[in-house]
Amino acid sequence: FRHSGAVELIIKGIKKKDTERHERLSLESDCSLNIKNVTEEDYGSYICQQYVNGQKQGPDARVFLHVLHVSVSPSSSSSSS
Repeated sequence: FRHSGAVELIIKGIKKKDTERHERLSLESDCSLNIKNVTEEDYGSYICQQYVNGQKQGPDARVFLHVLHVSVSPSSSSSSS
């Protein structure tokens, strides 16, 4: 289990360029965060906070991203007649 502090990925709609994943992130017009090519390093808690004219609007939107690693193993059964 990995512990880390908060990392700001997008501030006021602008991606922070100093994060290693900034090229894989995009923010949609409905404030949806899209992450391309998700890796195990992306797992964790994501929080969205909305501000209008410097004033926080509504509660935080929180999501926890779980990343599963799925691999295909070769078939162990062989057909014989």
